[in-house]
Amino acid sequence: MPGDALADSNLEAIACPSTIHHVEGAAPPAPLSPAAGVALLVAADPTTPLFLAGAVDCPALRDWLAFLIGAPLVLAEKAVFALGTWTALQPVSRFRTGQPDCPDRSATLIVETGRLDA
Repeated sequence: MPGDALADSNLEAIACPSTIHHVEGAAPPAPLSPAAGVALLVAADPTTPLFLAGAVDCPALRDWLAFLIGAPLVLAEKAVFALGTWTALQPVSRFRTGQPDCPDRSATLIVETGRLDA
């Protein structure tokens, strides 16, 4: 797939979270999936507070994120993005939920799963 088509596919996947897309272009260290790596590379930057939950909070992933994104790692309550398995992210009530007039102030959870079906 040409580079522009790959970038368009990855951005479409981020823009339409209720749809399933094949994404590629990231090679994060284990245990992070390429799809979660793409999501972080597309959506996070040095001003994006990030929380790592469970097994993804490891030195290899911290180094990868610091080098490629530079996002500050924070506690769950301060996160704009949170990454981990559904179990590791619990309780989700600790994440920001936003308000009706400012829904963009809620945390986005990137949930790792072994399989996703339509």
